[in-house]
Amino acid sequence: MTTEIIVSFITGVMGPVTLLYVKSVLDKRKKKPDMVKETLKVSELITSKIEHIKEDLNCDRVWITQFHNGGNFYPTGKSMAKFSIIYETVNTHVTSKQSNFQNIPVNLFSKSINHLLEHDIIEIHDFKDETIPTYGLKYVAEETGCKSTYIFD
Repeated sequence: MTTEIIVSFITGVMGPVTLLYVKSVLDKRKKKPDMVKETLKVSELITSKIEHIKEDLNCDRVWITQFHNGGNFYPTGKSMAKFSIIYETVNTHVTSKQSNFQNIPVNLFSKSINHLLEHDIIEIHDFKDETIPTYGLKYVAEETGCKSTYIFD
């Protein structure tokens, strides 16, 4: 009977406890993925893709913008919708605009963003052509020296 109790104790208690201990040791030894390394791999892939788009379309600049909440309004505490350029590729001798377009309140571009949401694209072939609607983007084009723009959702 004592042998049966010992065998029952070993198989019923010690076995599962040992298994849990070994599993926890093995889990600690597993390497967690390097978040910075993974982010850089994705970034390199995206940059390569937008560089390819720039070359295919013969553009001077291609960028990707991401919407985010960039703070809270006072005194309501409501989140403030903003956007930032997160990826950009430019031709040689073309100035990057990425640092100029960080944490931009969405309401500053409400006309163009609303149009984009409704139609999935904004095509402005020539900002100097007065017959083409510019959706409030003409002043930014003048400031940045942009001649035409194509924005996709």
